[in-house]
Amino acid sequence: MRADYLERVRRHAFLVTLGFTVYFAYISLPPNPSSYSTFDISGHRGIYNSAWVGCLVALMTSSFLSIAGFYLTKNAVEHDRRSGVGQILAATPISKPWYTLGKWASNLAILATMVGTMAVCSIGMQLLRGEDRRIDLAAIFVPFVVIALPAMAVTAGTAVLFETIRWLRGGLGNVVYFFLWSFGFMAGDMATRMRGGGIGSVPGISTIVPSMMRAVSSRFHVQLESTSFNLGFNIKGEGAYQFQTFDWEGMTWTAELLWPRFIWMLIGVGIALVAALPFDRFDAPRDAVEKNPRRWPNRDPHDREETMVHRPHPAAADHAIAVMTVAAAARGPRFTAMVAAELGLAIRSLPRAWIVAAIGLAAAAWIVPLPVARAWVLPIAWIWPLLLWSAMGTRETRYQTAPLLFCSPRPLAHQLPALWLAGVLVALAMGLGVGTRLALTGDFGAFLAWSVGAVFIPSLALAAGVWTKSGKLFEVLYLLIWYIGPMSRTPFLDFMGATNAASASRVPAVFAVATLALLACAGLGRRRALRS
Repeated sequence: MRADYLERVRRHAFLVTLGFTVYFAYISLPPNPSSYSTFDISGHRGIYNSAWVGCLVALMTSSFLSIAGFYLTKNAVEHDRRSGVGQILAATPISKPWYTLGKWASNLAILATMVGTMAVCSIGMQLLRGEDRRIDLAAIFVPFVVIALPAMAVTAGTAVLFETIRWLRGGLGNVVYFFLWSFGFMAGDMATRMRGGGIGSVPGISTIVPSMMRAVSSRFHVQLESTSFNLGFNIKGEGAYQFQTFDWEGMTWTAELLWPRFIWMLIGVGIALVAALPFDRFDAPRDAVEKNPRRWPNRDPHDREETMVHRPHPAAADHAIAVMTVAAAARGPRFTAMVAAELGLAIRSLPRAWIVAAIGLAAAAWIVPLPVARAWVLPIAWIWPLLLWSAMGTRETRYQTAPLLFCSPRPLAHQLPALWLAGVLVALAMGLGVGTRLALTGDFGAFLAWSVGAVFIPSLALAAGVWTKSGKLFEVLYLLIWYIGPMSRTPFLDFMGATNAASASRVPAVFAVATLALLACAGLGRRRALRS
């Protein structure tokens, strides 16, 4: 754990992450009035004293890092696998439970470092806002220990578990966790009125918020049943938020509040131990022939093992053949041949069930009533190829075929545009029914928004893939934009025009400019890769 923690915190990326953590602490406490809010109870909030600041920032940290922390730490086992350290560790007496516990502890230490940074920054933010400059260290730090650390324990354990389950290691696991967080981690507390039985949810909202709600009810003579709270970033289109403030004395920590958080900490440890069950201890992947010993009747076991070690992975071999097809198309006179080759390269690895579902969604865009197709079918159709888009710009790194691909004629002028156009064609194929019907009905504002969305998605995927050489950034960022924008009907992030408010505003123009910027970034990133 110690070695893994030190290796990870010495990376430049970790310093960048801490910088974002400091910025998150800054925006978690908006002034009054402000164009956005992070937490209020029926239009009220406490003054920024130590009690309110500590609890509010702890809640924001617990909720935010329980999703962002997963994607930040879901690389510990994979790093050992790719670097060869895992094979060395597999030759030592360390057991699988101890290994997964060590990775859990390392993940927790990384997240705890970020939690501690948030706690320290909270002191500075309280002084900066100046509503109450009396610092109570216990009132600030205790909520982070009680609320945030158990949530980080569960997040750290879940990251290890997903890395040890083969089908959850990659992009599918990133998507699954996003919905697990949305409907599992957070849903249990979103309707909190009074604390009930059980252990609450992972972020611990039901541990703190009921006390705040009772204080608002008592101070402003509001019926407790009619109070509600908003936690998260809420942006006001016009005007500013002006909340009534009051002096909140803080939490009274009792055993009834503390034991559920301790249970969540134990659950985090338990998840890490469960991860040892599917953990393969870095065994090399084997194809069907290698799994069947009857196919090796006259071979010595040592020879079979040596053959498996030196045999290339079947997926890598298939991808190399497909890349040679793309390179061959680049030497030909037709740009369409390269686009077709890129489409084939993207689709060939998809299961048949995925393709059948994609055809069903594309057909539904033509059949169902247009308002339903625009509001629901189109967002679902444009999230279905998520893993296909996330591979754009990353396959050559994943399968180590970059030298083969980059030696083809004019890879920047031919191959990169072909790759982007292949992604655009996927978006058009999935949502063509909605776009065509919008144009036929004369709703050209909505059609323009739809068109911008069709080119924005692959542009974001390509830029993220080229610069990070991984699909994770696109998967996480696109999921957040998709969920907050089209699915939650937030106009300023509705990049596909699922609502009239978005298509009638300047949102399509903003995303059109963003698309051009992303394409420029993708070109610069590929040029940089060619020169390195």
